[in-house]
Amino acid sequence: MRHLILILSFLSGSHVIGADYGYKLYSDEVFSIWWTNNSFRVMQQDLPSYPRQGISISAARNENESFIVVLRPRVRIDDLRFEILPILDEEGIELDGINSEIREMVYVRVKKVASESGKPGNYPDALPPVKGALQVIPGQNHPFWFNFKVGDGVAPGNYHGSVRFFCDGWEHIEEFSIRVYSFAIPKISTLKTECGIWEADLMPYYHLQTTEQKEKMWNMHFDALQQRHLQTSPFHFSPIRLTFKGLNWIDGGEYEREGVFEGIYSLKLSDHSHSANTEVETKDFIAVSDTVSYMLTWMQKSIEENNHRYTTLVKCYNYEKEYLPYENIIGANRADTAWRSDTLIIKNMSSEVEYIKIMLLPAYRNSVATGTMLFDNVKMVPKGGVQKNMVEGGDFEVDLELLEISLDFTEFDRVGKKYIDGLGYNVFPVQLEGLPSGSYYGLTEGVFHGFHQGTVEYKKLMNDYIGRVQEHLDEMGWSEEAYMRCFDEPQKKFYEDVKEGMKILFTGAPRVKKMITEGSPGEDIKEIADISCIIWSGVDTAQIAKNLNKGIEYWSYLSCACIAPHITEAIEDPVINMRLWSWMSYQYGLNGLHMWTTSYWNSPSASPKGTYQDRWNDPMSYMGGYGIADGSVYFWGNGEGALFYPPRIDPNKYHDPILDAPIPSVRLEMLAEGVEDYEYFKILEELIAGEKNKQRANKFKHLLDFGDAFFTDLTHYNTNASVYFQRRAEIADAIEEMLR
Repeated sequence: MRHLILILSFLSGSHVIGADYGYKLYSDEVFSIWWTNNSFRVMQQDLPSYPRQGISISAARNENESFIVVLRPRVRIDDLRFEILPILDEEGIELDGINSEIREMVYVRVKKVASESGKPGNYPDALPPVKGALQVIPGQNHPFWFNFKVGDGVAPGNYHGSVRFFCDGWEHIEEFSIRVYSFAIPKISTLKTECGIWEADLMPYYHLQTTEQKEKMWNMHFDALQQRHLQTSPFHFSPIRLTFKGLNWIDGGEYEREGVFEGIYSLKLSDHSHSANTEVETKDFIAVSDTVSYMLTWMQKSIEENNHRYTTLVKCYNYEKEYLPYENIIGANRADTAWRSDTLIIKNMSSEVEYIKIMLLPAYRNSVATGTMLFDNVKMVPKGGVQKNMVEGGDFEVDLELLEISLDFTEFDRVGKKYIDGLGYNVFPVQLEGLPSGSYYGLTEGVFHGFHQGTVEYKKLMNDYIGRVQEHLDEMGWSEEAYMRCFDEPQKKFYEDVKEGMKILFTGAPRVKKMITEGSPGEDIKEIADISCIIWSGVDTAQIAKNLNKGIEYWSYLSCACIAPHITEAIEDPVINMRLWSWMSYQYGLNGLHMWTTSYWNSPSASPKGTYQDRWNDPMSYMGGYGIADGSVYFWGNGEGALFYPPRIDPNKYHDPILDAPIPSVRLEMLAEGVEDYEYFKILEELIAGEKNKQRANKFKHLLDFGDAFFTDLTHYNTNASVYFQRRAEIADAIEEMLR
């Protein structure tokens, strides 16, 4: 084997890449080596367009900047290794304020495409860290991503560093440089971002087993976003804790006033799911004796059909109130559409049983059956003994004045002080219980601890609950950063119902912003929300310009419905797309980006039950949910909702829990690059606004107006990264001049 050493020294200066891309660095009988900036896509057979030119990059303080080195071997190398050596200033003194990393750019095979513009092929997208020796084969490109994070305390100037590539028998030295500007971008982006992380997606791929492992891995993804100036809610494991006093039944059901057996309320239970059970149980433990038999009676009525099968379950517990599932006493009963009584005799219990709870289910307990039932007058008495009802609240009557909501903000405040007060997070969703919800597929009315939207009880309790949350946000000084949300992409035909639902938030928390994700902005958006988060393909730039001074905030989001010629997150579409998202947002007056998730790795509909998709061999995001049948295969898009990659291991084979750092995609890095570019725009904008010398201010205004050379509208844009690098450099130079 051969020994290879490649030293990269960072040279000063900047450059602009032409219409093609890539610069030659070195070539001999073992390797040809070239480089390019990070916003060009290096396909496996691409070759550099230009002769040798030294690599240089530039960055502000707090910024990540990267470049790509491409190795094209002429022989197979089995032990290629990498080592980044210390970075030095112009006097040769070692610097510790610039952190560096090397990632392999792994090609993923796009086999299917979701739009006519896409083409199957191998695309560089996954960015796992370089660990140990790598094998590289001849006849194709092997690109590597070099990233540098400039610390806040680094002085402006030119810095030099070196990187060592080595294998057996060969070496080569190249020189490189990085320029650090005199200004810094904020650690938390001015452009508001929210990038989802779904905990349930992480678990099967990392084989997480304990609560500690789940929290650690979620937080590692959270940190990976934060390092890239991207945000997600820091309150995932620290929500506002709500407890409800005055109700005797928990976990489900609604207090129904219509068609009751007697009194004011009966309990309504509805189960429309074919994969889970709806159930309700007594809140308190009921003390029992194994030497006594008990008679449990209740009134019941089926809403939908005669001879309907439903379930009653007596759950047994020991002295320490530990559940004893093998002591269950179950009754499978039949109900008609008229009220009638049912009975279950509880007897011959184990001597271990000290307590019970009573559970009611509106369907047969097998997770598949469905149904809707009314229950009333649940009573349990010892046979032959005192006939006092042992079931507290078995008549389902409640006194609204005795209901009490208790809110615990302890953990919520601890996290908020760290991220909002300490780090400057500028946006977060407030998670609330009991709200109505829904999407374009349909809407669901709110239910708050048994009280249905539209009832007097619901209105009173929700106003109290949401109002107290707003008061606390006011006290902590976080109302400006917070927003509340009910609905996701409702169709226009649902807007009247959406308005009714959003009134709950406007009434309870008038000072906290309300968001809705929608297909297009409308004149009546202020009646629905303060923040309109629009699918990118539905953005109406003229409408936004008209409403910008009306107190409406505009965000945008990408999803499967946003396809070429719009910018997309699809792997096969232009690599610069995700970077352009921020450029276009600045130009058209949007100030927020929303990604529904970054870890959608498996479709529960397309994947057979109990198996998980291998994203390294098939990067397509298949549609999941929305009422489609299991086994259905519909395309959302390659990489849709998947800006991270799971571990590079078969998820369907057993392995120990993996607690390695998350693996980003090129698309995630491009999103982050665009967010950093946005900060350049805002810094220059603020300097111009604050400049008293009008001639000096006007000198640079044109730099913030991206004309036809960049894009003319949302579907006509330049995908050549060179024009964006050129403008970024011009804006940086303008900032430097205005700061002098």
